[in-house]
Amino acid sequence: MKNHYIFLVLFFCFFFSFCQEKISEKEKYLLSISKENFEKIDFKKYNLEEIISFCHKFYKDTLKTDAVMKNICYHKENIGIEQDSTYFGSILYQQQNFIDLIRLLKDKNHKNFLDIGSGNGEKLFLALCLGFEKTSGIEYADSISKIAQKNWKSLIKNKKIELKIDDALKTSPQNLQADFVYMYSPIKDLSLMAKLYARCVKAMKNNSILLEVRMVYSQELRKLLFKNMPEIIGNFVLKKENNQFYYLSWDSYKNKKWHLLKTIDK
Repeated sequence: MKNHYIFLVLFFCFFFSFCQEKISEKEKYLLSISKENFEKIDFKKYNLEEIISFCHKFYKDTLKTDAVMKNICYHKENIGIEQDSTYFGSILYQQQNFIDLIRLLKDKNHKNFLDIGSGNGEKLFLALCLGFEKTSGIEYADSISKIAQKNWKSLIKNKKIELKIDDALKTSPQNLQADFVYMYSPIKDLSLMAKLYARCVKAMKNNSILLEVRMVYSQELRKLLFKNMPEIIGNFVLKKENNQFYYLSWDSYKNKKWHLLKTIDK
């Protein structure tokens, strides 16, 4: 009986060690390098799928995975020409803020990510590193979209990233749907931006998230959505659940306390 017990213990120890994900030599090297020395790494030796896999496997080591993601994006082209003065050609965003917000807000059931005004596509790559299975981008400017196609060619080929050259104000509502929709006010005119946001709200699926990083047009939205939009400037998070809309106030981000977005009289 004692020998039988010992055998079972040894068997399960072997089984679990066998089932653990093996760490490649490339991954061991990344884990061994300090954050300060990441700029010395030749990331050309790594394909993008390997980087995404590394970020998934070692997601708890946020300092290391963040450094890897940022280093990849740093070496990607990011210069575009505005085709239309209505839209921003490119927007300087806070990369770490984006990473932190996605980690905070992403639900385990969120599989696909959409960036409206996706620019050079780096947020699509970051979203893949942060656990989404597929990411999509809508970009108005053809010249900027071509940069994204060049930056993430292999991921587009493997259907991890999908790029659409389209006008988000006119595109089909289905193209505005995803488990997690992100935007950083891609339109300069606030009344037009409010119309785009209203389109996104109406297209939302149940259990989806809509994150607008630059909410500065809540008054216009009250007229379009007939919702009691709160006076929140900056990051505004909206969730649709059981056909009701809920928003997350800035002070409650840490605890993820949702507030019902109430309808107002027309």
